[in-house]
Amino acid sequence: YSLVADHDRLRAFWGCNDWHSAVSSTWVTVRLLETFPNSALRELAREKLNAHLGKSNLDGELAFYRATVAAINPIPSASQRGLFELPYGFAWLLELQAELRAWPDTQAQRWAANVAPLATWMADSLSLYFPKLVEPVRNATQANTAQSMTLALDYADVVRDAGLRRSIVTAARK
Repeated sequence: YSLVADHDRLRAFWGCNDWHSAVSSTWVTVRLLETFPNSALRELAREKLNAHLGKSNLDGELAFYRATVAAINPIPSASQRGLFELPYGFAWLLELQAELRAWPDTQAQRWAANVAPLATWMADSLSLYFPKLVEPVRNATQANTAQSMTLALDYADVVRDAGLRRSIVTAARK
């Protein structure tokens, strides 16, 4: 194991066993800070969120995903294998963005602005992914599409993304 050069400036979600766990851990940190603003750990939490949710970090995440998609296939599709973290990790990123956008905190709004390009890209990817599902995945794993749809739906409602909402609802009804 070795860290990628400049990981602390070019990547936002690291420090856990996998990417989606780093994203959901970031969401938990935001949620706890929002829910318990007077916690003894508030300054440390804000420090860590500032370090991970900086603009260069989120730009690095987006560059990573764009490069990954381009290496696999320039046109994402539901049957595409190897696009790591689709749909589960993408949905967690959207849940994080929904939480940041809904929180009336100055720093949270700055973090949300930094996350926005990646969230938009992932929302667009999920809008293409969900309608192409042949059948739902209903096992008790992270591949469960109901959980990913639920997380992404929170985002669609907060940012008023009618296209993503329509994609999720149509796929869920199908």
